[in-house]
Amino acid sequence: DDDDDDAIADDEEDNLLDDDDDSDDDNNNNSNNNNNGSLEREEAEKNKDNVDSPYFDYEAHTRKHLSSGSVQQLLETDERLALDIRMLDSTMQTLVYENYSKF
Repeated sequence: DDDDDDAIADDEEDNLLDDDDDSDDDNNNNSNNNNNGSLEREEAEKNKDNVDSPYFDYEAHTRKHLSSGSVQQLLETDERLALDIRMLDSTMQTLVYENYSKF
């Protein structure tokens, strides 16, 4: 009986230690989530002017160009963007056709 009681006590102690380990893991996960959130905010702030970034702020970008650019610069930007769009559309169409040809 004493051996059984000792084994049960040891198991309970192990479970308590395991629970403590889990809480440390939870704290680490929360810390990692906080770090990931701040890294994401930094990344968003850094790339808000990058047209190719998922964090691109088109409204701020447009306001900046309208307020600081000349008409000539705006027309050049419009022409460049229109060309980029046509090239991307063409590339996407080619990829779709190539993908369908595989079937």
